Amino acid sequence: MSQKKETRVFILHGFESSPHRNWFPWLKETTELETPTTVQIVPFPNPNYPVLSDWKKTLGEMVHSIDERTIFVAHSLGCVTLLHYLSAQQNLPNFAALYLVSGFDQPVKNLPELDKFISDGGPIDFAKIKAATPTRVVVTSVNDQIVPTDLTVAMAHHLDAKLYQRHSGGHFMTEEGYETFPLLYDILSQQLDHSTTD
Repeated sequence: MSQKKETRVFILHGFESSPHRNWFPWLKETTELETPTTVQIVPFPNPNYPVLSDWKKTLGEMVHSIDERTIFVAHSLGCVTLLHYLSAQQNLPNFAALYLVSGFDQPVKNLPELDKFISDGGPIDFAKIKAATPTRVVVTSVNDQIVPTDLTVAMAHHLDAKLYQRHSGGHFMTEEGYETFPLLYDILSQQLDHSTTD
């Protein structure tokens, strides 16, 4: 009898952030405590001066291989990083789910320093990503002052993702009270219940 594969969750932080900020440590601790799941927070290099190729390389080295028990959770710039990484896979394997918070896939007017990062990966193959996972979820807040909610909604439409649009929450950072993120865990746990019992 073959050994059951373990569910793995990868959390991707964003611009000017780190694995130790916002709700990332809480989500890792809560998920590992409540479910038989391994959670890793990807430590992207030079978060204040990000380079897409470096971030994709770091993500690839951590993930190593994608399978049906792989789940991705990304925030802000981590979202476009993930989309470019998945899109660049020559043969993208099926994976369990992706959850994108305050993400975007096109330039952000008040963050011109990220334009090159966003464009360096070329067009994103949304069809490839949609074909690889049935569970695609996007979370945004209408009062996000960093990434306009319209950009996140557009990304959700490109992915045909289920959209959670909150009335408050801002960019879902510690400064806005998001050292914990119960809504995201509740959404994620639905997938974990399914993945860990298959």
